[in-house]
This record gives sequence, structure tokens and C-alpha cells, in this order.
Amino acid sequence: MTLQKNDTLSLLITDWSEKGLAYGLVDEHPVLVPNTVPGDKISALITKCTPRKSYAKCLEIESPSPERQETSCPVSIRCGGCQLWHVKYAEQLAYKTSLVTRLFEEKDLELPTPNVIGMDAPMQYRNRAQYAVSRDDEGFLSVGLTAARSQTVIDTGLCHIQHDLSNQALTIFRQWLCDFDVPIFNPNGTSAGIAHLVTRVGVGTGELMVAISSTKKELPFVDELVALLQKIEGIKSIQFDLNINAQWQALGGNSYVLWGSETITECIDGLSFEISLSSFFQANSTQLPTLWKTLSDLGQFKSTDSVLDLYCGTGSISLHLARSVASVIGVETHSEAVKNAIKNAKKNALKNCKFIESDVSDFCLDFGDDIDAVVVDPPRKGLDRMVVEALAEIGVPKIIYVSCNPESLVRDIGFFKNRGYSLATSSIVDMFPQTYHVETIVVLTK
Repeated sequence: MTLQKNDTLSLLITDWSEKGLAYGLVDEHPVLVPNTVPGDKISALITKCTPRKSYAKCLEIESPSPERQETSCPVSIRCGGCQLWHVKYAEQLAYKTSLVTRLFEEKDLELPTPNVIGMDAPMQYRNRAQYAVSRDDEGFLSVGLTAARSQTVIDTGLCHIQHDLSNQALTIFRQWLCDFDVPIFNPNGTSAGIAHLVTRVGVGTGELMVAISSTKKELPFVDELVALLQKIEGIKSIQFDLNINAQWQALGGNSYVLWGSETITECIDGLSFEISLSSFFQANSTQLPTLWKTLSDLGQFKSTDSVLDLYCGTGSISLHLARSVASVIGVETHSEAVKNAIKNAKKNALKNCKFIESDVSDFCLDFGDDIDAVVVDPPRKGLDRMVVEALAEIGVPKIIYVSCNPESLVRDIGFFKNRGYSLATSSIVDMFPQTYHVETIVVLTK
């Protein structure tokens, strides 16, 4: 059977594919369908055809999979935030395990069977939110996430994976936009104005930061917004961010305080962290102690170890390790994050931590000190090839790789394998329930 766009057919979903998509086979040709689960029998509409695979939209669930569950969010199917909420949580974890394992197998890499650690309460876990704002030609206001593979803003009244404080700020922000004649940014260039709402929450402290991102320097009715936000218990910081690239990013990097402080504080597992608007910090504070413990258990650090922490952000892993090893050097390219990390070390009275602002590749090329282990926690793009080569050249005996993207992880592991490293152990810590994102920890030894 040759498929064509707009064909409709009955399809049995048989297995998982990438990015939370599941698929069924039509004469051995895979058809990928979002919002489905292996075991679903569906009525499908073909939306795109390629020689290797096709894509379809689910028109109707003819017979649901036993792994399917109902969601309580009216926009979960259209919103790009929760790709797997329709999947029972145990199956979500199984999917993430199979995804990582399959990617390693495809590259002929032997992955030690990963232990998978989920969350006891996998909702309302995110400590950071960013919502886009739009107004259509009819004047309808939308505030929420963008649809998958689209710039269309899906109006969201309540996000179930965000902390309650973020949802409170979202409600007030939306009402303020409705009550006052506030200009809204339009990506087609016809109007400038409010583009995004960004929130950060200190889950352990109950502190809230709110930032309003705009393409205009002047923010009308700002005093009214500040007064409304001040009613939220725990509000500590209200900021304005000038963002000339609002179509592509939530923050422009040019921010100032409207009310309160520049930072909020987060307390996790006995450690205190100062977090600024733009600095990196793990989005799931509740699961972070589990990530730290897993990293320590897999890394088997000694009290005499000197550890290098690359892409250290505000220093969360560095400070955790500093409580049990001799010394830690954290390296980070983001200047604001480094400032936060230095303050965090002082705040926690950890004198065996040193933080350096540097491009990680440049640092590794010039670094020659004796190091017992290196922790890398890179962004989704993974490690620069020069970092791999430099670490291999130094001859670091142990590398603990914390990855939020299994594709780049597998690529980098292949590079390390070619330089004499082998995989010792691995684990998956679910930092992003209800989504297809996977946090994997692997240990490489030489």
C-alpha cells in the first residue's frame, strides 16, 4: 500500500519512536503519530509522507492501549509542553529506558543496563516557566506555551507540571493584560510590546521571581502589575527584560529590577543557592537530590579526590560534591551563573570550591592540573569535540557524563570510546515527567 497525504486508515500502534512519538506499520512502512501509545488502535490521517517514514494525525481512538491514561488538561494535546501525559507513568519510564538503550545499540555501543529512577509525585515539579504572549487579528489574547513544531501560542489557564506559584503569577499576568490596554508583540513586525512571562521558584524556600519580557523599553501600567504581583505570598523579585529577539528567545539579557531583589534563594538537601533570572539551574528541584545521590553513587568519589565540574551553572553539582571530596573546580561560560556559584560557595561555607568563568573548550586546552574525575553536564548540543580530545589527552581516569539529550550523549560516548574509554555504569533519573526528555548519567573509565 502506497501512502499519500490526506489518506485515512485504521492503524495499530506497535512501538515507540523519537520525541514521544509512537508508530504503527503499513506494509513495513512506519507511520509516526503524536499523542498515541503502543497498543492503541486508531483512525489516522496521513499528514506527511517520506520514503523512510510517514506522519499522521490521530482522528479517533478506536481501541485504547492499556498504557493510556486520561489527562485533566484541556490543552495537553495541542500544547508543546507535555508530550507524554496521556501515557501511564510506568510506561513513560519504560519508553525513556528503551529510547536510550536503542540509541546506544544503533551505534554498536554496549550500555550497562540503566537503573531508572522516577518521581513519587510527577506533577507540579518545574521551578521555571516561560510563557509566550500573542493577540490574533480578532483581538483574542493567548498566554501559554507554543504548539509542538509551531510558533502558535496555546492559551493555557493552568499548567499542571509547573509550581503553584508560577500558576498564580500566570493568572495575575493574564488578567492584567486583559484589564489594561497593554501593547502585545507580534512576530510579523506589525506591533511591539509584551512578548513573554518568565517565572522562577525556589521550591525549598517558597520564593518567587517574575520577569516580563518586552520588545518596547516603556512598559505601560507597570505599577498596577507590580501591585497585583505583590499579593502573591513568597514574591521576592519582579523584573523587566528588554528583548529585541522575542520571536526566538524568551529573554533578551537586558533586564532590571522593578521591585524586590535581583535573585531568589533555593534550598535543597541542606544547600542554599542564589538564582538569578538568566542563570542555569535544574528545572526540577524536588528530584535534584536524587540526581546528586545517583551521580555520587555511580562516580564512587573518594574523600581525597580532586574533581573538575564542566558546565557547572550556578554550582549545584560542585557544591554537592564539595561536601565529600577534597576539592572541586567548576567551569562555566555564563558570567552571571559564575557570580551566583561563587556566592553560593560562600553562603554554604564550602572553601574547597573554585569557580572559573571560561569557555569550556578553551579551559580544557590550557588545563594541566592533576584531576581524579571530571563531571560534565553540557547543554543539549553535547560536548564540543575539542573538549573530548582535551580530556582524553589529559588522561582523566574517570568521566561522569550527565546528559539531557541521549542523541548527543551517544555521539560523544562514541568519541570517548575511540580514545580508549569504556562505559562502566549508567542510570536514568527522570527529571522531566510527562515529557519525552531524558536525563542520563553514564560513567566512563580509562
